[in-house]
Amino acid sequence: MIRAERLSRAFGNLQAVKAAGFHVPEGSVTGFVGPNGAGKTTVLRMICGLLRPTSGRVLVNGLDPVREPLEVRRRLSYLPGETSIYLHMRGREFLEFLASFRDGRDGELERRLPRLFELPLERKVRTYSAGMKQKLALCGVLSAPVPLLLLDEPTRGLDATMRAQFNDAVELLRERGRTIFVSSHHLADIEKVCDRMIFLLEGEVVPTGRVEALRRDLASLVRVRLREGFSPGDLPLPPGTAWESRGGWVRIRAGGDPRELVASLAHGPVEALLWGRAELEEIYRHLYLEKSEKGGEG
Repeated sequence: MIRAERLSRAFGNLQAVKAAGFHVPEGSVTGFVGPNGAGKTTVLRMICGLLRPTSGRVLVNGLDPVREPLEVRRRLSYLPGETSIYLHMRGREFLEFLASFRDGRDGELERRLPRLFELPLERKVRTYSAGMKQKLALCGVLSAPVPLLLLDEPTRGLDATMRAQFNDAVELLRERGRTIFVSSHHLADIEKVCDRMIFLLEGEVVPTGRVEALRRDLASLVRVRLREGFSPGDLPLPPGTAWESRGGWVRIRAGGDPRELVASLAHGPVEALLWGRAELEEIYRHLYLEKSEKGGEG
């Protein structure tokens, strides 16, 4: 559905996106992960045709947003990172206003999404909380009868309950075959709904092979977070065990059977323990630290 080929964008001397290459399969839910300033919003705007690449290109269902902007926009619905909603309208009026610009409508989604998000559509938007305004914008974007949804920080301003509602909406759209490309800082939430991830750091896409190698390496380690006031020297580690402290966690590589190591740690000052699976937040944190350390060396 989306294919980026050496996609780059500069703003004066600032190289916001650097020869990014990636693809988003049709029907997938793909997460787009990176810190503030990584270039995620710039990429999304180039996909929409709102920004022209400095070099390279991006294709949407085989179409170039630069040469065929209207055809591309007929195929997608975009939620920007900063949303604006007409405060004088009622919720239902705002959704009708958005729907009036489309070639067609999906009546079932238009009914189900406001119920899912528990929106009071008869109230004036000016009476909505920040979270309710974000949910109203989501309803307008997600109900569009288009194959591609681009969501820039869709859970901004939403509490844990509201983010769970968003995840339910994503599952509903996945069942309908939509392709969803979503950026978010709520990594634990995004990991629950995404089929795959693209990591963007300082405008560069992290190679898939590097991500998978890090995932395997982290999964093979025992990672522990210590109770307050304790240090790694307080752990009952077997001989031959190597460890390092990074990002608030102690990473331990067993010299022998890791199950014996896990059993021994049960008697130590351990607050949390991870083994056998790498969480998205941990992968992201290590990629970010690696990038920062390389930048410092330069």
